Amino acid sequence: MAADARLSTHPIQQHIADELQAANAFDAITYQKGQAVLRMFEAHLGPDVFRAGVRAYIRARAFSNATTADLCLALGKASHVNMDQVAAAWIEQPGFPLISVAASCDSEGRRDISLSQSRFLLRGTVADGSHWSVPLRIRAGIGANPGAVLLTRDGQTMPAGRCDEPLSVNADAIGFYRLHAVAKASGDETEQQRYYSALMEVRDPQLARQAARIAMSGEIPPQGAHWRLRLLVVLAQGHPQLAWNTFIDNSEALLSPHPKYAPLITSQYVPEYFWNAAEPDRIEAWVRAHVAAQMSQNVERGMEAARFRRSEQQSLIGAINAMPDSPR
Repeated sequence: MAADARLSTHPIQQHIADELQAANAFDAITYQKGQAVLRMFEAHLGPDVFRAGVRAYIRARAFSNATTADLCLALGKASHVNMDQVAAAWIEQPGFPLISVAASCDSEGRRDISLSQSRFLLRGTVADGSHWSVPLRIRAGIGANPGAVLLTRDGQTMPAGRCDEPLSVNADAIGFYRLHAVAKASGDETEQQRYYSALMEVRDPQLARQAARIAMSGEIPPQGAHWRLRLLVVLAQGHPQLAWNTFIDNSEALLSPHPKYAPLITSQYVPEYFWNAAEPDRIEAWVRAHVAAQMSQNVERGMEAARFRRSEQQSLIGAINAMPDSPR
């Protein structure tokens, strides 16, 4: 995606005038982006429907030339979706979109999202009117099946579960786009915190890295600066090493909203929060380097709790490994 996020990129499908252009046309955009876009279409239509369309396309064009339009026609007939309209921008237009997801919650905790898009660039901006029909896979809650949604216009809205549930707008990270999630301003600070906490409860490593960036970004409202550490603690439940690395890289910013309790948090609670993120000796060395000597007893309490939890985990794993195989 990095190559396609530059102004110098080109569409998957290009006009070829001579043999030299043909030799230069086949690169990572043609092949890697091409296969990623096809995979995204497959996820949107469903594997069975997609395969039926591909089989019909191969049968119809056997022993003859074929075009993109022929493939879109076959996929459209199999799926009853206008694939010409969906595929056109992805194939004929350079780049890919940044999807902005604005979430709001009502008084009963129901969440709605509003979606918009713009072209994603690593550097600079361009007003070229780029627009895509974007196949989204939206999952609200843990273990729920994702729903296929086609984003066709800015400001498109829909319900998206509850605010205390995790939300993914690119379930399984199949979509060829970037995401930017924002929470709409709300007078209820509890609802805002609940929304951001739900963002941290992700399984996919790519989405977890994005969640860590959000936790440290200016997207968190000023009055929510004290949430940042709590958000990393939530993230640590599924991605302990990522959360720990984010913490040690940003410890000053994370602890500054808690000036009175920062020494206690660092000495006693940090080992408990990140007990399985690194070897205990490494955690202890970091903590002792960042607190005064008089906090030594607190460090010992925190490390005792961390080592106990680590020992419990190892005992549980050992017990599971020692269990006899189930009879066949």
